[in-house]
Amino acid sequence: MAAASLPLIATAGPGTRAPDLRADPVEKIEGPQVYSNTGVYGAGRLLVRFEGYVTNIGQGPLEVSGNPQAGSVRQRAWSGSQGPGDAPSVEVGNPAVVFESADGHNHFHLKLALRYSLSNRDPHPLVAPAPPAGLSPALLGLWHQGKGDWEAAHVTVQDDDGADAAWVHAHLHRVEGDESNAGYWFRRAGKPHTKGDLGAEWAEMAGALLAQGR
Repeated sequence: MAAASLPLIATAGPGTRAPDLRADPVEKIEGPQVYSNTGVYGAGRLLVRFEGYVTNIGQGPLEVSGNPQAGSVRQRAWSGSQGPGDAPSVEVGNPAVVFESADGHNHFHLKLALRYSLSNRDPHPLVAPAPPAGLSPALLGLWHQGKGDWEAAHVTVQDDDGADAAWVHAHLHRVEGDESNAGYWFRRAGKPHTKGDLGAEWAEMAGALLAQGR
């Protein structure tokens, strides 16, 4: 598992000495957990907690000042002639600062200073979006297929004996290129063996199942 960061604080123009933020390797990764408060992120988002240090390797300090409620937050950098002991005087950006009350924070956050990406060593995304709660096996199979995960979709529908799951099962074998097997599952579902565009077929199935509440 790795975490990488990208500096997003505004960079100063020629002749200025700006900060350059880098993230050290993170530790004590916890999660993902479902975010418990609507806050500025929205309910149901996944939250990953970790500890780590951010190091400024640039030629100048990071200074952010102003009143977030009035929208007057500014970032300033040293001019080319300034150095330690001087107050940065060159305005270089308007960073986002938000008062965050969710999950007991109750303090201001400097947003978009660094962006982390969690992955395993393959690398593949470590945190994948979860399906909506309460989907039937047929709709869950379509959800997985819509995400490009044919194997998960197939496992989901093959263990269900219902006609809806058989219909989706037929579609999956069409995706696989096995029209003979698809025909068997179309018959099990009581549906005609369609041979049109796969994307349109997926959308038709999803619309029909959602309309029927199943």
